[in-house]
Amino acid sequence: MKSKKDSINKTIKKIFLSILCLFFLIPSISIDAKDEHEVVRVGWYYSELFQEGMTDSAPKSGYSYDYLQKIADYANWDYDYIYGDWNQLLEKLENGEIDFLAGVSKTDERLKSMNFVDTEMGEEQYYLYKNSQDSSIQKDELSTYNHKTLGLIQNNLMTDYALQWVEENNLDIQIVYYSDFQSLNSALKKGEVDLITLTKDNSNRINGISSLVKLGEEPYYLAVNQSRDDLLNQVNQSLDTMFELDSYILNDLQYKNYGNNSSADQISDDEKEWFEKHSTLKVGYMDNYLPYCATDSNGQVTGLMVDVLNGAFNNLDVDQPTIKYIAYSSYDEILKDLKKGKIDLAFPVLDDLYRLEKDDIHASSDVISDNGTIFYRKGSNRENITKISVNKKNTLQIEYTKIQYPDAKLIYCSNIDSCLKAVLDGDADGTIMDSLRIQYVTGNSAYDNLSYLQLSNPTGKCFGVKQGNTSLLRFLNRSLEVLGSSYGLDCSYQYLADINRYTVMDFLKDHFFMVSVIFVALIGMIISLLLRHLKRKDEQVKEIERLKNEAENANEAKSVFLFNMSHDIRTPMNAVLGYADLMEKELNDPIRLKDYLTKMRLSGEYLLSLINNVLEVARIDSGHEIVDEEFVDLLDERYSVILENEMQKKNQTFVKDLDVTHRYVFSDAQKIREIMLNLLSNAVKYTQDGGTIKMSLKEKESSKVGYARYIASVSDNGIGMTKDFQEHIFESFTRERNSTESKIAGTGLGMSIVKKFVDLLGGEVNVKSEIGKGSTFTVIVDFKIVEHPEAYFEKRVEKEKDKPIDLSNKRILLAEDNELNAEIAKAILEDQGLQVEVVQDGIECVNTLYQSADDTYDLILMDIQMPNLNGYGACRKIRQFENKKKAAIPIVAMTANAFEEDKKEAFEAGMNGHLAKPIHIDQLMEVINELLEE
Repeated sequence: MKSKKDSINKTIKKIFLSILCLFFLIPSISIDAKDEHEVVRVGWYYSELFQEGMTDSAPKSGYSYDYLQKIADYANWDYDYIYGDWNQLLEKLENGEIDFLAGVSKTDERLKSMNFVDTEMGEEQYYLYKNSQDSSIQKDELSTYNHKTLGLIQNNLMTDYALQWVEENNLDIQIVYYSDFQSLNSALKKGEVDLITLTKDNSNRINGISSLVKLGEEPYYLAVNQSRDDLLNQVNQSLDTMFELDSYILNDLQYKNYGNNSSADQISDDEKEWFEKHSTLKVGYMDNYLPYCATDSNGQVTGLMVDVLNGAFNNLDVDQPTIKYIAYSSYDEILKDLKKGKIDLAFPVLDDLYRLEKDDIHASSDVISDNGTIFYRKGSNRENITKISVNKKNTLQIEYTKIQYPDAKLIYCSNIDSCLKAVLDGDADGTIMDSLRIQYVTGNSAYDNLSYLQLSNPTGKCFGVKQGNTSLLRFLNRSLEVLGSSYGLDCSYQYLADINRYTVMDFLKDHFFMVSVIFVALIGMIISLLLRHLKRKDEQVKEIERLKNEAENANEAKSVFLFNMSHDIRTPMNAVLGYADLMEKELNDPIRLKDYLTKMRLSGEYLLSLINNVLEVARIDSGHEIVDEEFVDLLDERYSVILENEMQKKNQTFVKDLDVTHRYVFSDAQKIREIMLNLLSNAVKYTQDGGTIKMSLKEKESSKVGYARYIASVSDNGIGMTKDFQEHIFESFTRERNSTESKIAGTGLGMSIVKKFVDLLGGEVNVKSEIGKGSTFTVIVDFKIVEHPEAYFEKRVEKEKDKPIDLSNKRILLAEDNELNAEIAKAILEDQGLQVEVVQDGIECVNTLYQSADDTYDLILMDIQMPNLNGYGACRKIRQFENKKKAAIPIVAMTANAFEEDKKEAFEAGMNGHLAKPIHIDQLMEVINELLEE
């Protein structure tokens, strides 16, 4: 008796493991393989803030270092640094002893001996500097420069500018040359020279020096060994990619390394005088306009404007006045009050100089510059935009739109989402927003059907001052120069979270089906608990049922679906749990156990069909479904054979009427089968015992050359449906009665799938029905005729069924990180005679195979979504093994992503097979037998 009980327990375990196979779902992370890097020789000289770190052990930094590292990220290089002074390295570059030298000015002479990258690395402004403590040299008195000593760098364009200036001003100055910038700076500090020349960037963090004269300016480049055209091309390509992904990258690197402009932080006397006379600074701003300016929930003024003004007073030597902020909702009003002198500053002001001139307003330098972005419908002509939606409350957007599209008709909307909806609905051709708001649109699934394009003409956002207030204007421009060109953009990022916040409603829209299923489960649990506690209280139960029915009648189709699904899901779940309880009491009765297990499996399969139908509709609605054209036999009756058993159980008569001349066509066989299965299945469900079901297929002429028109119909004499319901039969989640009323289970998705598939095939479907007399569904589609079908029959040689091979000595490596799923798969495979070893992620799988002896494993079953390294990444690494035998081991994907694109990705990664979860044992063993037999 004990042996019999053990056998029964083993059988129960196998069945449960099989049912649990329905739910293989695991997350994924991928890691790319690291390639070998090419080594490039870089000339490295010392220049303050530009190139620092003059030994291999010294940390390197500076603008040039960051610039080269960014290029290396895209070009996949390592650098070998060759140290020296400027003149030594320039000679090495000309002789081909190094590959790169940064910070080189382009001259006709140098073009003969070296190449230059297409895009300039930066622009140098050359200045003459003195020691700040040296009062003997007066900035505007040239005579005080006579008899002084000037330190210069040999063979440098900056030196040429300095010598030219000395000559033009006829000055008596002694010239002393130095080999590097470090020696030059030290000479000024020690008093060995009175004057030196430096670039503005180099001087930014050198304390104790003052600028005197701007000598000139020139762009500088990365120079390349003339014999290394390959490197030159790679640099240019890498820079193109960098700028495409981040157009502000050089500004960011310059600000990071050079920061403030020390020559601009010396405030003038008239600027100081202006603030001495104005103890209060009145600033007007456009309210509710983040990231630029706004009033927060606490009544505090916030945004980029506040950061810039605070930064200005913190960095310049002037006492900060009391700032009085005044909010405006109209751009016209803020400019009007600025012109009248009611406010001192306005922000933001567009740098539309013609408009500002008419309003007697001056604009500061750009606080932030933006090209603007226009959003338009996918597939529409972005070049033909004549109607643009604008937020009627955002007058700044309206002004900006007029600048960019002066001839466009404006469509006024209540808010930004209304503007975007107007574009989606076709009421407008586009709408314009700041580029900083791109994420708000692209991160919201409601706007998936929109594309965007950055406009070509940048428009700056500035401070505005009344015409004539030059002292305040100079102060603002000085502040912006000191803060740096990227300051505005950097400050703006911190406010983007408020603009691009992902709300609960956004989440619900993006995950409707997942939330629906969770909601159904929760509703089911709640209702079950209520009924359990109140089942002996008849009046309360009736009241709950009355309220439930009222809610169902008041909801729309999708709400009805949720309640119907609640019942349809709980019914098979209750069956599974109920039969499990019964099995515990009947362990010694194998006949009853087998009956219970069969019913449990049927309940599980029905649950899977519910999920599959919901996912099928989601897939079609998302636009992922396509027509896969192939050779099709329209008289293939496999779909009707599937239902014959059900018809026999209900003693139904099945009549076929086939009148087809060309039975072979090109179309999507799977979709045709799905259409006919749904129509016939519905007929079987809704036709009483002893009823009749008729299927007909007629061929007619088509207006398209090489095509024929096919008219397929499925009729029954079943329960029929009302005229009102016929208008909604093809809508998703629609049923005239739920399964409690009709005793027929279903999601209400079958007819929706039929309609969507028929639409994809370019046909039409309609229904005629009458209560108590039955229904007739008709599908009309044009198919391309196969002219010579015999050619296809010759290619379709059926494969002979091979005898199952001996699996007893075959070893499977199973990559699966979920312990329960691994246990299920291992038990199933071992029951088939296979030996199984389990690893928990892609990296462990790769390492295990790599370290094993040849022929240890015969096949790998690879889950796709695993931590550390996913299945695709693991497969690619295995295919790159030097050991060709291990590299060629059969690999089969097991994934819950069952769509065609997932299958394609698996084969592109190098896999030999693809099995969609839930895994069916027969399919799994068929694939294993086929691959191991090869």
